[in-house]
Amino acid sequence: MTLESGSASISVNLKDDRKMTSQEVADEWTEATKDVMGMQLEITVSSMLSSLMASETGGEVNLASTDLDDLTEAVELIEEEAWDVPGVLNVYNSAGFTSTQIEVVVDPLEAMSHGMTAYQVAGSLYSLISGTEAMTISSNGEDYSVMLEFPEGTYTDASSLLNATVNGVPLSEMAELRYTDSQQTIIRENERYTMTVTAVCLSGDVDAVQDGLDALVAELDLPDSVELTQSMTEETMNEMFGSMGTAIATALFLVFLVMAMQFESPKYSLMVMISIPFSLIGAFLLIFITGQAISITSLMGVLTLVGTVVNNGILYVDGVAEAQKEMPFEDAVVESGKMRLRPMLMTTLTTVIAMIPMAMGIGTGNAMMQGMAITIIGGLVAATILILVLFPVFYTLLYGRGKRRERRQKKEALATEQ
Repeated sequence: MTLESGSASISVNLKDDRKMTSQEVADEWTEATKDVMGMQLEITVSSMLSSLMASETGGEVNLASTDLDDLTEAVELIEEEAWDVPGVLNVYNSAGFTSTQIEVVVDPLEAMSHGMTAYQVAGSLYSLISGTEAMTISSNGEDYSVMLEFPEGTYTDASSLLNATVNGVPLSEMAELRYTDSQQTIIRENERYTMTVTAVCLSGDVDAVQDGLDALVAELDLPDSVELTQSMTEETMNEMFGSMGTAIATALFLVFLVMAMQFESPKYSLMVMISIPFSLIGAFLLIFITGQAISITSLMGVLTLVGTVVNNGILYVDGVAEAQKEMPFEDAVVESGKMRLRPMLMTTLTTVIAMIPMAMGIGTGNAMMQGMAITIIGGLVAATILILVLFPVFYTLLYGRGKRRERRQKKEALATEQ
């Protein structure tokens, strides 16, 4: 448990032999505490890999403004209306609850009339409340500060503060008290105040709640200085997705380059590269069926597929090249599928079987990597099936016409010689 001024956090370690996932437990606790009032309660799944997952507590609206009052007004308006969005269990903002504070406003002219500046009055008042270091005593090699303070409880309310004297002058003659609302947390980014309104919901309702919040904000009349913006988390995730996209594009180029050098023909390399779109069909289909979100871990699976699914394509293309030495092109296209079926199934099954425990979330920490395992399994299975079924068709369309033309030319040349 961690306690801070106005906030507290509790970390809970769940049992290993539980039947519910961490997210299911968080959803259950979120729904059980939806009626708790008077506090901002947030229940999240946290781990070392949580930043790689698309795990959210609800929909969010991020606002920014140069005027703190306008921003606070917009946040309060959105908070009030967000309760009507279907699926919302709780609503809070990143600034926390507002608290009332007292501001001492010193009148410079009144202070000057008593021979003091506003700065001197403020400094004396601070020393009056916080105390003053009178001296330092050294004992046994250690220094101790001696603080001169009023007895505890002397200045505990506004009236006693106004009755305080500064250099013999009552504070009430030089200053006045103002009551203002203060945010617990104020965040500034790029010279603008920022706040986030979060609508808490169950994990399965996040997309619907987010759509509802977006539609709500579009209809509200917010102050002109308030703008929608991205949170730091969203910016970080976008940067990570961009970096992962660059890594996948680089992997595609390097795989193509290596195969072009080995086959000594860009045509064969392009033929093998067709297996990658085949794998993406199965990967994203299985992600959709299992209800997983596209996250950094699932994109890591796509990056892995770029280097693995081409193996089956290489086996098939190389098999066609070998079979053509002994039989016609059409027969070689079919025979290659027969010869390479067993090694293709062996390479695919070994990887798929090894990924099943991770895809099922079995074992400590594997639940965080489910997206990658599901992506790899779906991609390998789909690529293997589609390579065996569609590669012969594509191979015939791309190269069969040229082969038939060569055979026809040879026949015509033989007929001419005879």
